[in-house]
Amino acid sequence: MIRSRTVRTLWAFGGCIALLTIWPRSTQRPFVVLNRSQSLSCGLYIRTSDPPVRGSLIEFRNPTPNRPWIDAHMFVHANGAYFLKPIEAGPGDHVDSLGSWLFVDGEKRAPMTALDTTGRCLPVWRARRHLAADEFFVLSTRVPNSLDSRHFGPIKRAEIECVRRPLWVWE
Repeated sequence: MIRSRTVRTLWAFGGCIALLTIWPRSTQRPFVVLNRSQSLSCGLYIRTSDPPVRGSLIEFRNPTPNRPWIDAHMFVHANGAYFLKPIEAGPGDHVDSLGSWLFVDGEKRAPMTALDTTGRCLPVWRARRHLAADEFFVLSTRVPNSLDSRHFGPIKRAEIECVRRPLWVWE
């Protein structure tokens, strides 16, 4: 008896997660998304109403400067690509990517990588400046050559779909 109740509960939970994953809310993006990228822990991430700030995990459309590279090298069409990355720097922060390392407000944060995991050349964003009031710099240090702002520059506030937080992650 207990076993069948547990099985029904697990099926109900799984069904609810599946429904939340495919059912869009006020925008066309789902309430829960599945991340399979290596740049974050694999798992389910839930939409929040939090504003984007340094340390937040944001979902955003593929930035315009990056679209030709995505179209040429990845299996997804660039206009339909979404990314999930943590914000490393926000409005007013100083970002320096001119050398071999990325610096944020004078702190060494990550190497500036020019090759992806298969040895293909990545685009590289080179600048030294303060971020504007509507700009955010995303960075994943989990994978040294993660496709992030080191390669396509800051994300505009208008490109951010939402802030997300982990619901259930594994790895």
